[in-house]
Amino acid sequence: MNLRCPSQGTLPENPHVGRSFGSSTTDTEVFVYTGEGGITPRDMIRVLVDPSVTSIPTNAFWGRKKLAEVELCEGLVEIGA
Repeated sequence: MNLRCPSQGTLPENPHVGRSFGSSTTDTEVFVYTGEGGITPRDMIRVLVDPSVTSIPTNAFWGRKKLAEVELCEGLVEIGA
């Protein structure tokens, strides 16, 4: 799994924040993680962490076997809380 930390910028306004979106109907290509609801799609491949997220719990992406990349935000201060 790749972890990326962009040095600047924010995620674009997107009506799918906190939900999966992509062009495929069988695999979730991108999921914007907002920390709300605590449920992440099992078939997600790529995660973008919303800039509002400051902490990601220990098992946030547990069991997500297809997950290949997580892009972290600049405001993130704690992983595995």
